[in-house]
Amino acid sequence: MINHDGKIIHVEDVWLITKEHIQKWGTFNLLIGGSPSNDLSIVNPAWKGLFEGTGRLFVLYYWLLHIMKPKEEDLWLFFWLFENMVLMKNHVKANFCRFLECNAVLVDAVKSNKKFSNSHRDGGGVNGRCSVL
Repeated sequence: MINHDGKIIHVEDVWLITKEHIQKWGTFNLLIGGSPSNDLSIVNPAWKGLFEGTGRLFVLYYWLLHIMKPKEEDLWLFFWLFENMVLMKNHVKANFCRFLECNAVLVDAVKSNKKFSNSHRDGGGVNGRCSVL
């Protein structure tokens, strides 16, 4: 049984979150996010990349991650997950990994019985797969 005691806060627009909000809301145990894949996909001829369009949401995620993360002396657990699609340019994946200081993990949602994602779509022959950092 999970009991959050009314501590779950729905935020309409993540662009409006400030450092003061984070401090007011208190400690966090989990941050989940991902940029919409349309502006990052290599199959999109109007590709905008990481620092334009919706790709900029990664920059916001990175900022939130560093504000929410506990300091070394803090004694609470903190987990994070950043999800995106497989079909993106290599330098975009490299930038994700560089900023988040880890390597991506490929998860096949179809082969894992969709326990990870509701995705079951054809992404240019990469059916239901996503990169997770």
